[in-house]
Amino acid sequence: MNDPLAVRKMVTRHDLHYDFAPASFFEGIPLGNGEMGGMVFFAQDRLVLNLDRTDVWERRADQSLEPGMDFRKALQQAREGSFDPTSRLFDRNRPPDEIWGNKLPLGRVEWKLPAAPASCQARLALYEATFSLEVFFASGSLAIRGYLHACQNLVFLALESRGEVDLPRYQVSAPHLDEPGRKLMQVWNYPAPEYGERGADRYVTQVYSGDEKYVLCARSQASSPFRTTCAITTARGGAGEDLPAMAAAFLDERQEDPEKDAAQHTRWWADFWSRSQLSVPDSALERLWYMEIYKLGCNARPDGHPISIMGVWNPDTRIPPCYGDLHHNLETEMNYWPIFASNHIELALPLYDMLVRELPRFEANCREFFGWDGAHLPANMDIYGQGVGFLWFPWNLQMGVGAWLGQHFWLHYLYSGDRDFLRQLAWPYLEAVGRFWLGFLEADADGILHVPWSYSPEYDDVVRKGRDSAFDLALVRFLFSTIIEAAKVLELDEGTHAPYREALEQLAPLPVDESGIQVYAGRPLEYSHRHFSHLLAIHPLGFLNIEGSPEERDLIERSLTHLRQIGTGNWSGWSFPWMALIACRVQRPGTAHAMLRFYTDQVILLSSLQVSVDWRKTGFYTAEHGFINTLEAGFGAAAAIM
Repeated sequence: MNDPLAVRKMVTRHDLHYDFAPASFFEGIPLGNGEMGGMVFFAQDRLVLNLDRTDVWERRADQSLEPGMDFRKALQQAREGSFDPTSRLFDRNRPPDEIWGNKLPLGRVEWKLPAAPASCQARLALYEATFSLEVFFASGSLAIRGYLHACQNLVFLALESRGEVDLPRYQVSAPHLDEPGRKLMQVWNYPAPEYGERGADRYVTQVYSGDEKYVLCARSQASSPFRTTCAITTARGGAGEDLPAMAAAFLDERQEDPEKDAAQHTRWWADFWSRSQLSVPDSALERLWYMEIYKLGCNARPDGHPISIMGVWNPDTRIPPCYGDLHHNLETEMNYWPIFASNHIELALPLYDMLVRELPRFEANCREFFGWDGAHLPANMDIYGQGVGFLWFPWNLQMGVGAWLGQHFWLHYLYSGDRDFLRQLAWPYLEAVGRFWLGFLEADADGILHVPWSYSPEYDDVVRKGRDSAFDLALVRFLFSTIIEAAKVLELDEGTHAPYREALEQLAPLPVDESGIQVYAGRPLEYSHRHFSHLLAIHPLGFLNIEGSPEERDLIERSLTHLRQIGTGNWSGWSFPWMALIACRVQRPGTAHAMLRFYTDQVILLSSLQVSVDWRKTGFYTAEHGFINTLEAGFGAAAAIM
């Protein structure tokens, strides 16, 4: 659709409306530009703008490898059952005196209101990416409109008091951390935040990760006793830099032509929405799709950073759970699933650039831990490619994730036809991960190649690994087949892909039994589980499909029947969109629609956030992980709706 007015009309139908005052971060109004995010909500008698940045991390410790361990030692311990339970390697609790990599919260701006809101009307306009609200009190109301700039780290707000309500005072604040978060800051030796004022500016700075620092700065300017504006920015740099001065200079520039800034913001979002629109018979699913595509625009830029598990929306009341990282055993991949059909494939370029840029690190990891050439990726990493977390063994020793990320490189080529991308980015990455797998596979007496130490993400105990997981075998089959195809497209020498063709011919088949695809060889899916790792061959890899032989169709039928009979009891919020995608792939539209409607009707909050809790107490899934607002579920749902 090329008519901007028609596009705007279509998008505007799905604006987010509130008829109550959102009373928590998770119910708030989400804003973002790929690097900075904001969430607008109320905390009793305060209006809160929670701010976040994608690039503020504790990164003094690299958990890509475990000191003192190598693959042969770990494999021997696994086969003997002689793991040392006192080792940090297998410690399920956070070490109280050590540093580990983690995303960090930023802070907030608060406005003190005359009382808790009596009522509120609010709207998030998706097409313009602006919000407006009016909050009512006994003596009048306060109206606020604003936006987070699409191309600048700037929040602009206009406030107007009505009736007998005074304009509220504001303050900037460092994170309001809970007790565990405060203790962690002490363990990590973080200095106290520093507050200051310069002219009309109020700011807070925080030194973190040894020698890095960020600033949150706000400037308010009243045009009358009833009207004021507030411009807010964040910046990061070295601990010795005068970041408040940098923030002040930036806000000075923004004051020169605010209309120009607003127009630039509007143009960016108009171009973003021009790329794709969707119409489906179910209005709830259509509304969900537009909200998720808006969130995609809030969290990704082609020249920005990879999308992390919670993106630009981390509450400042805690150290982000799940390390706030790039989780490569599902979340990273699922975060990018909607970009292809929605015509936004450029938004994954930061992920590809980072993975290729950090190949020397991944290759060094492989040589040091495994003892051969190739690239081994930690399954949990920050946006800079460094391993994070404190549970190295179960998380950062997941073999298949490098191959799974490789699928996105290949999909980018298939959707773009860009041979330069294939040659310069996709091929170096695929081939490096392929070399790891050539070294890792183990031949039995008959010459069949097996995955000797395999992992099916999050199944059973997180530290348990088996042999020949369907997850790893499917990914190796996909990876080697893709390397062969890419080499042909690039007209590379036959010898380049010959080792992969030979290994593919000897690769063990998927483990199956009468119940369908097994989790590990000899071990079927025994109970309800949130992660459909064993079904990767069906979706997203797609080489086991209903267009295949009768035997393949029968295997799919047995696998899905078994999954249905086991039930949804241990599913998570993102399991429903993933199941919808599998159902779409095997042409079961009724199942897909039911899964998506359960997701939109029962799983998400009004803000569209999925919070990893069965907050409606439906009893149909578990997901009792505490309010963790991960992005992948919604993005998976958007992909399924398409």
